[in-house]
Amino acid sequence: MLVRFRTLFSKVVAVFRRSRLERELREEIENHLANLEDRFVGQGMSLEEARFAARRAFGGIEQLKEALREERSFLWLDHIHQDLRFAFRSVRKNAGFALVAILTLALGIGATTAIFSVVDTVVLRPLAYRNPKQLFVVHEVIPTLSHLGGAFSPVNAMHFREWRNVSRAFEQMSLVGIMSVNLTGTGEPERLQAARVSSNLFATLGVEPQLGRSFLEEEDQPGRDRVVVLNDALWRRRFAADPAVIGRAITLDGQSYEVVGVMPADFRFPKLSQLYDISIAAEVAGQPQLWKPFAAMAQELTLAGSFNFVCIGRLRPDVTEDQALADLNGIQAVLAAQMPDKVDLRAALMPLQDQITGRSRRGL
Repeated sequence: MLVRFRTLFSKVVAVFRRSRLERELREEIENHLANLEDRFVGQGMSLEEARFAARRAFGGIEQLKEALREERSFLWLDHIHQDLRFAFRSVRKNAGFALVAILTLALGIGATTAIFSVVDTVVLRPLAYRNPKQLFVVHEVIPTLSHLGGAFSPVNAMHFREWRNVSRAFEQMSLVGIMSVNLTGTGEPERLQAARVSSNLFATLGVEPQLGRSFLEEEDQPGRDRVVVLNDALWRRRFAADPAVIGRAITLDGQSYEVVGVMPADFRFPKLSQLYDISIAAEVAGQPQLWKPFAAMAQELTLAGSFNFVCIGRLRPDVTEDQALADLNGIQAVLAAQMPDKVDLRAALMPLQDQITGRSRRGL
């Protein structure tokens, strides 16, 4: 084993001592030719005849050199070494061109890597929720208003309650509203992106907090909604990843809220702008850093009240998208008949994955 290692090592070293190896080969061949010439001269040949006979008897010099190089070194590694030396010499002679070529390759490789990362995240990789193909965003559709900026409308809170209470097509349905809050009392005051959500939102998505708990059903009522769940980044940044944050009171917009849970680091809730089909203010369009119970107010629970919210539903495994849509449209027809003004009211379903990535897919 030791002998074999030494042989391999000597072959590798020989690659980087090419000039010495060539000199030794040349000297060795010249010695052999000189010995043959002396022998032929001793047999009575002239010097010219002896030199010719010696070369003929010796054989192909270049073929012999190649065989000896292969024996004493790794020929393929020697070729690579020569190519690299030639490349570096060319770079030195044409530094400007070489710099442009290297930068072009670097930008091309970097751009390709970046685009693949985006495509992988946006197009190829499914949402990190339980059975994500069962998750849909429910939109309302008012055909007579479609000329005002899109076919889909955000959701009315009372209509959502009717869907949740009447529809049998969904396992769970949750409402999401946008908001922002001022966090004070723990370091510098900070404006945070937040969301109002139904108490069952995390169950609908199929995720659990890494610390504490999610919301209770009774907390989804005005006056009992002073609890929050934090995302992992906010917990680490403002609370030093302290597990004792569970049960601690924090101040949001001058009101005391209890922290009841912290979501996992790999939980990625969509940007709220991705859930709406209308433009929303930039300050509330990002990913929520904390969540509180929705706790719908009385003025939000009217048939013709504001259409401001997002509904996320999880279909039952045995229900198709068409069946769910027919179910919702039946409920919409009943709601429309109860409105003081005659209006055509419908529903639309969009897979949550497509809702989040639709604009990015078109761009890609």
